[in-house]
Amino acid sequence: MSHDLRPARKPAQMPQTALVPAQPAVTVLASRSLFWHPRHAPASPMTVLVPFVFWLTDTLRPTSFACLGAGDGTAHFALCQAADQLDLAARGYACGPWQGGQAEVPAALAQHNAENYPDMSRLSDSTPRAAAARFPRGSVDLLVVDLAACALT
Repeated sequence: MSHDLRPARKPAQMPQTALVPAQPAVTVLASRSLFWHPRHAPASPMTVLVPFVFWLTDTLRPTSFACLGAGDGTAHFALCQAADQLDLAARGYACGPWQGGQAEVPAALAQHNAENYPDMSRLSDSTPRAAAARFPRGSVDLLVVDLAACALT
């Protein structure tokens, strides 16, 4: 009969760590804002980002936001709609170039802005570079930059 004289091994123990409940992450990712329907929804490459813009606005709760190179207004108006639906005391600013590279604010976008967000949003025909210079450092909480549009100026 043989006897094993080696000491018995203890099973490996898992390190003791504090568990973080998963609920906050799930709650943030399941925000109702992801499912809002946009009021301004042109056929645009930016349309797929609208739920993200709604969620981001809901999560960050900005008091100021700006869109440099606003294109067809999709991102800017998504920010405005989210701020409006969340009842935020936010101010928004968007500048050109606008769709088609034009400097002037298109009449349809100016009308949509006047009808829906007259107290919160300003549309400008200034260039992104000129508009960026108008904002004091730290005054914009959320910034959207359309690099393709900004490259035109």
